[in-house]
Amino acid sequence: MARFVVQTGEVLFVNQREEVISRAEADVARIPRGRSGQGMRGFEERKKEGRAKYSADEIDEFRQAYLHEERRGSTPRYWEEVKEGRAFQGIERAYDPR
Repeated sequence: MARFVVQTGEVLFVNQREEVISRAEADVARIPRGRSGQGMRGFEERKKEGRAKYSADEIDEFRQAYLHEERRGSTPRYWEEVKEGRAFQGIERAYDPR
């Protein structure tokens, strides 16, 4: 079975005063080439550490968060509507705390 990594990147957009006006995230699948002979670098070390384990309750918590995530579609979020310190609803992405 081929191994791959999903890499998340962040791009910050700034205005003429270097103030951050927007942020974008993008996911990219990194798949090792069969002919490179090396596969993914660092994989052996991570393999020794083992995979993250999630309980049935944790998986259900991720599922519920996904099901109840706010979907805005084409509805814009205007700057004037955002209050400083307000937390936006969203999914807490699963992570490996190692």
